[in-house]
Amino acid sequence: MKKLILSIIIISLSAMVYASHNPKIEITPESWDFGIATEIKTLTHKFQIKNAGDDTLKIKHITTSCDCVVVAIPFRKLYPNEIIELVVKFDLKQIKAKGKIKRDIIIETDDPENRFKIISLFVEL
Repeated sequence: MKKLILSIIIISLSAMVYASHNPKIEITPESWDFGIATEIKTLTHKFQIKNAGDDTLKIKHITTSCDCVVVAIPFRKLYPNEIIELVVKFDLKQIKAKGKIKRDIIIETDDPENRFKIISLFVEL
């Protein structure tokens, strides 16, 4: 009986240790509204990506919902508490629609609670 209880305790502690060592992505801000565009040009904004977890965060893939949005990131591995800058360029010359426009950036990571993080961009043409 003591061996069974000891085994349960060891398994429980192992699960807690495993669960507590995960990467965690945080993006600031999570969206950006450029407001009303007075000129058709390329708009730029910088986002901060932070690994708020206690294990290395890996950015696996970044896609955008439109070729009009281009992103630049210095590297794709963030150590715990590390912050990097994601530079976004939004080329309005490629957009034919008028009115309120929304485009997304999809970031795939190894964060077990947030595998896909979406940043939304807004502008009114």
